[in-house]
Amino acid sequence: MERPSRHPISDRRSGSRRRSRPRHPWQRVLGAALLCLGLLGAWGQPAAAQFSSPLTGATGRGNILEADGRPWSLKAEEVRYDHQNEIYEAHGNVRIFSGDRSLEAQHARLEVRTQQVDLTGAVLIRYGRDWLKGEHVIWHLDTETGWVDGGTAYFSDSGFYLSARELRKIGAKIFLIQEGQVTSCDPNSPDWSIRYRDAKIDLDGVGTSTHSRFYVGEVPILYFPWLAFPANRDRQSGLLLPSTGISGLNGFEYEQPYFWAIRQDMDLTFSARYLAKRGVMGGAEYRINHAVLGEGMWLFHYLDDQADEQYLADEGYPYQRTSRYWVRGRHDFQLPYQIKGTVDVDLLSDQNFLKEFEDGSASYDYTNHLFRSFSNRDILNDKTITTRENSLYLRRATENTLTGMDTRYYDNLDRSQDETTLQQLPMLFFDVSPVWFEQVPMYYSLQSSTVNYTRREGDAAFRADLSPRFYYPLHVSNYLDLEPSVGVQATGYQVDWQTADKDAQQSRFLSDLRLDLSSRLNRIFDVKFWDYAAFQHAFRPELVYRYVPEVDQDDLPQFDEFDWISKENSIRYGFSTFLTGKKLSALDDQPTTMYHEMAQLQVYQTYQLESTVWHVSNEDFSEVPEDSDHRLSDLNMKLDLTPGRYLTLSYDVGVSPYQDTLSSQNLSMLLNSTGGHWAQVNYRYLDNTEVDELITRFRVRLRSNIHFDVYHDYSFDKQELFRQAYGLTYTKGCWGIQLAYREQGEKQWVTLAFNLRGLGHVGGDFWY
Repeated sequence: MERPSRHPISDRRSGSRRRSRPRHPWQRVLGAALLCLGLLGAWGQPAAAQFSSPLTGATGRGNILEADGRPWSLKAEEVRYDHQNEIYEAHGNVRIFSGDRSLEAQHARLEVRTQQVDLTGAVLIRYGRDWLKGEHVIWHLDTETGWVDGGTAYFSDSGFYLSARELRKIGAKIFLIQEGQVTSCDPNSPDWSIRYRDAKIDLDGVGTSTHSRFYVGEVPILYFPWLAFPANRDRQSGLLLPSTGISGLNGFEYEQPYFWAIRQDMDLTFSARYLAKRGVMGGAEYRINHAVLGEGMWLFHYLDDQADEQYLADEGYPYQRTSRYWVRGRHDFQLPYQIKGTVDVDLLSDQNFLKEFEDGSASYDYTNHLFRSFSNRDILNDKTITTRENSLYLRRATENTLTGMDTRYYDNLDRSQDETTLQQLPMLFFDVSPVWFEQVPMYYSLQSSTVNYTRREGDAAFRADLSPRFYYPLHVSNYLDLEPSVGVQATGYQVDWQTADKDAQQSRFLSDLRLDLSSRLNRIFDVKFWDYAAFQHAFRPELVYRYVPEVDQDDLPQFDEFDWISKENSIRYGFSTFLTGKKLSALDDQPTTMYHEMAQLQVYQTYQLESTVWHVSNEDFSEVPEDSDHRLSDLNMKLDLTPGRYLTLSYDVGVSPYQDTLSSQNLSMLLNSTGGHWAQVNYRYLDNTEVDELITRFRVRLRSNIHFDVYHDYSFDKQELFRQAYGLTYTKGCWGIQLAYREQGEKQWVTLAFNLRGLGHVGGDFWY
């Protein structure tokens, strides 16, 4: 008898039929369990390991949940999915993410159709550098809005932490808050905070709140029934923190600014400054950085002065006028046809405005600080200049040409001389840098200009000038360069004489010769020093001969140094030397070579071959009598040192061969430890003037959050410390305090300022 097969398929093949044996109870239990697991498969099954997958819907459309075109993905220890209702349920280290956006929690329920996710348990939502925490959050992935129960949010643009019993995000950057606080400190234990009952915060503008209290630690300091505060560090509209002070000249002062963020590329700050003894000064500060209109800063202050003549005289200031103002501005712009323009405006009502208002937004120091921060340039005119220069400069540059217009208006604060002040309205010029002639082996250059000098009283004129020049360079071996050149200058005038009986049409024609002789010697030293692999020393001796014949110019008007060109027969000699270091480094695992010019020294002097009147526009000379035997100019030296990041030094000096003293000196030195300590020294001296001053600034970091600043301006000519200032600053995370003392002449100021990160500063300004 054939043995039956144990495999049912074998039974079927043989055509036999067998009755199955009764199952044991444990088999029934196992079968029921398998049936339950099979039914659960319709809802989803828990993952044995971490589940990770892009989020999809039941419609088969693929990754239907997306953020900025990128799909959302889900990771969790356990995930269930309801295909029919398109609902995900995830538990254990849940993370829903897409790019730099993520939602983390212990439990999550996500409805694919509505793109709403319900998160519980240590919820953390990140959008770039911003984040939000809470225990229970309902969030919409598509609109990035939601509701948080007892949450804290951080906004990187403003540096603010926002905590609330209930927080709702109703727009891209708009929040509604109930019973919460805002601070830039640690939200768990803030040094300062604004606490409120209800608030609405727009991260692109301002925040407003009701029943607000300003707290220092746990102590309430101020109460505001309604409060507006900036919610964006860079772009916000609203009231800024005020500044206050007391001075003997102006009395009690209070200045309240209001900032208006007009657009992303322009803003306007209004200010009202109450001066108890002078009245109310209005101010405006306009900034623009526009692709078409250009980049600029404009400031305006006006005061209807209530101080009478006797009061100002008692304070040591002569009475000027009732209407006091200062308009200043700087603007760079671009016109069609590659024309670039620059405007500088500086208009003052009187000579004493900058002396009487030395603090606040109307002061010279504050304005100079703004200009330096905004355009990296100081204000055009010094504080003491009584003839304020205003200019409009247009230029169009190509590879070899420069075309432009230069307009200068001078505002003479001595109104008795205003009628005779000469104005340059305008100058037009066209210059050509050396260009190679195709037909002959030489270069040519051109300088040409027309200028209109005008004034209400006195001589005025129109001047045209044409100055071509021709060069013939020669190279002798590899060490000697010889370049002779000849120039021709033709100048014509149309003069409106008021003080002389001369012809209206005047002219001048002259030529000059020049010979440049130079050489260059180089040597490389393979010396390992610091991070340098080698050094190159270059030495360049130079000799320049120049001849200008004597031309009769007695009938020409004298408006500037260009109207008188002296006879010259001179030799200029000197040398330049350079030290350059070579560094080898790796950038992105690729060897890179960098060169750093560590030192440069220039020494030169000019010798006149015959006695003459020195050319007054030449920097090498001062005007001396024609019969003087002084034929040597000052010996000039200029040194620049930048050996590394710790030292920067520039020094130039002029030594007179006929006097025992130096004729000029300028020193600028910066020492920087890169650890918070630095010192800056500036010294200026000019012979036969009052310019002989030493300005020092230094900062000492006493601790990581405490630094001490010192400023001294000492005049050797007057043998006095003209200005001095001292400041002690303490910072602690989200706030800082500065105590400062400043003295100038017989005036003293003590200022106390608080800085609250994100809100600004309150107290006196301290510029030096």
